[in-house]
Amino acid sequence: SKLANTTLDSSSSKKYANLAVFFTVFLQKKSVDSTLLENYDVESLLFYIINHVPLHQQVEVLNQLAVWFSENGRQDDVIPCLNQALEIAPEDILSKKNLGIFLFSLKEYDLARKYLSKIKEDPEVKQILDQIAIIER
Repeated sequence: SKLANTTLDSSSSKKYANLAVFFTVFLQKKSVDSTLLENYDVESLLFYIINHVPLHQQVEVLNQLAVWFSENGRQDDVIPCLNQALEIAPEDILSKKNLGIFLFSLKEYDLARKYLSKIKEDPEVKQILDQIAIIER
């Protein structure tokens, strides 16, 4: 059962006010108390970003959030963030790279190649594509 709710009641508006401050600092690449993120499921965070973060900053925030999720054991929340980023900006190289690298880490080689093959001029990406080719021999 999902607890995510797309309407803001009075108790959640205070929680969302905390997010406003958090994402402002997050975007400035300053150190943040990311324990705040532990209080939110990914659906609530995506709802907040789409509705409250300026459009020109959403892809960056979603990529940073995906990295944070990956580094903090919330692997199930990485793909929704990166899919949302690619929905906003389908040609975004960082989103494709992050999604491809994450899929590679899950041993989802065909899917990883799908995203990474579009940016193979990147040396890190080329190395991963070479590893996939070796694995699949």
